[in-house]
Amino acid sequence: RIKKAAFIPLTISVITLLGCITPQRTIDWRAARSIDSIDEYEKYVGKWPASPYAPDAKERLKTLYRRRQWKVAYTTDSFSSYETYLGLYPLSYYTKDAFTKLRKSFEHEHDLRVKANWVRAQKTDAVAGYEEFLVKNPGSPFIADARKRLEAVGKAPLLEVMWEKDRKRMAIDKR
Repeated sequence: RIKKAAFIPLTISVITLLGCITPQRTIDWRAARSIDSIDEYEKYVGKWPASPYAPDAKERLKTLYRRRQWKVAYTTDSFSSYETYLGLYPLSYYTKDAFTKLRKSFEHEHDLRVKANWVRAQKTDAVAGYEEFLVKNPGSPFIADARKRLEAVGKAPLLEVMWEKDRKRMAIDKR
């Protein structure tokens, strides 16, 4: 039997020794935080779902997923990549930048479509091709050129009405 006098120091030693032992979940948590990657946090949450650190790991994962998706959108730099990002993260740190890039990307893709339509109209070099261009691309910088070419290949009655509307609109815009 252990005497009371010997029991108290022994108990204190055991408690102190237990306090120095770091649980494995804490060691794993520190490792995940130091590496700070999606893989490490996913491993941690998979291994220790009930850990007191699991909610923090899940929050960090959300941030890292958002950053990864933003990097994909920014690197791809296309209308669809920004649209995807905003669909996944409509209210995030990068939302304003994503909307700005989306608008610029849309304008760029629109300009490319207008240029492609103009080239197509020039290749046909026919009334129908120029009429189609004028109808589909009303604000295009190629409107004047399309009209000149259309006059050269022969005007169509439909365009007289459109041209009159455009003349009136341009007169209003010049004021």
